[in-house]
Amino acid sequence: MAIEWQISRLANGLRVVTTPVPTAQSVSVNVFVGIGSRGEDRRTNGLSHYMEHMLFKGTPRRPDAIRIAEAVEGAGGVLNAYTSKELTCYWNQVPFDRLPLAMDVLADMYRNSLLDAAEIDRERTVVQQEIRRSFDQPGAWASELLSRATFGDQPIGWPIAGSIETVEALGRDDFVRHVETYYAPSNTVLSVAGNTTHA
Repeated sequence: MAIEWQISRLANGLRVVTTPVPTAQSVSVNVFVGIGSRGEDRRTNGLSHYMEHMLFKGTPRRPDAIRIAEAVEGAGGVLNAYTSKELTCYWNQVPFDRLPLAMDVLADMYRNSLLDAAEIDRERTVVQQEIRRSFDQPGAWASELLSRATFGDQPIGWPIAGSIETVEALGRDDFVRHVETYYAPSNTVLSVAGNTTHA
């Protein structure tokens, strides 16, 4: 049986893509935001990746990272994210009958992140440690050097996570402006695959 996907655009500009797999016992929900490191300037290099971390840190309904994780993991699912040069993706995978919960958690993170200043400061060292760790991983470091050599000193040649210095200088206003600019329905794709229907 061929798998056929469907794409719709809602009135607010959000694109919805579904890939029904009726035999699956799970469903994967992915929110793709059209901003990665390529869209940053020198001062804000690493902000998209840092923002990825911050969306897991709490909303008014789920005030900390533990509550967000428990909501999905308590339903037998997994929750994660990644940032590339082109986009940021937040995703989860849950048993198919927990789809409403999976959608609700990601929507809550996307729309209602607290972006608490104290939490931003706490997470800063985590992001900087990730950057330092990449220097100790030969594959990651080779990829970084290749990107620099190929693209040079411009956004697509810069590291996705930024530098220790750029991450250190980012403040809450940068995060708020980032959300206001890029986290909009017209710049977002919701993709759902698994035991579900387009409707």
